Amino acid sequence: MLTLYCFAEGILRALDAAYSERMLGMAFVALPWRGALALTKAVGRRRLESRLGPERPDEVVVGKAGASVALTIFAAREKPWADYQVIEYAGDFYEAVGKRLVVRGGHHAYRYEFRHLKPGDIIRGTLVRYPPEEPAPPDTRAGKGNEGASGEAGR
Repeated sequence: MLTLYCFAEGILRALDAAYSERMLGMAFVALPWRGALALTKAVGRRRLESRLGPERPDEVVVGKAGASVALTIFAAREKPWADYQVIEYAGDFYEAVGKRLVVRGGHHAYRYEFRHLKPGDIIRGTLVRYPPEEPAPPDTRAGKGNEGASGEAGR
């Protein structure tokens, strides 16, 4: 297959040089190469999404006291966390020590492992509160903010 591509690419370059009196750049090499890379990435993303399965809530497993892994989080989607991300969970601080893709409940999931930070340990980077607090829904009660605006305050 590669030999056939090189043969066809050579013929195209020779014809273009003969008719336009210029030499082609690397477009005939680079464009198919980039197309193949983009296709490979798209197929890889699709394959990963099918392995991960549907979106589902994260599963948190708290380890035993004194264990090397004090907190494990199984997530259906990859988190945007740094290698040594520090999170706050239930009032305690944990530092990431590992991440890998594992089979969990019929589908794959990202397994994040954390060690417990002791009082006095230095936290570097951004602290993430887990689980993230959801914003409160907007108050849609009628008349909110209009108290006292009816003109009855001075009567």
